[in-house]
Parts: sequence; C-alpha cells; structure tokens
Amino acid sequence: MSKKLIVLAPSLGGKSTLMRYLREHTDLVIAEMDEEVMKANNNTWPTDDDYKNKILVPKIVKEIIKKDKVIVMVQY
Repeated sequence: MSKKLIVLAPSLGGKSTLMRYLREHTDLVIAEMDEEVMKANNNTWPTDDDYKNKILVPKIVKEIIKKDKVIVMVQY
C-alpha cells in the first residue's frame, strides 16, 4: 500500500527539526519541498516564481506521488 504524509507548517513551525530527527532515526523517505525545488533546478533557487510554481513544483509533486512511502515537509 502506498502511503504519503504531508507535513504543512509555517516558517519556524518545527519542520526542519522533525525532518532531521526522522532522517537520523528512521529509514523513511523524507522530502522537503525547498530541497526538492533546488534539486529540480540544478541546485540553485529559481529566480522566476512562475517557473517554480507552474513547472518545478508540479513536476516534483508528480514524482512524490510515484513514491511508495514518503513524508513531505512543506512550508505554507
């Protein structure tokens, strides 16, 4: 069964702390949206918000949906 957990939290909401803990203490796949955006854009932050939001983020979401088990951290 495919399982996904999306953690939505504001800036300073504890996502990084939770992500670091899970990466150190579990074998779960942990994705963090800003890291995924950087990876999808040759390890640089996109300067064009439209490109990020209309091209990169949908591509990343499609890849995450394909994964069997994943926890995704997203800032809102």
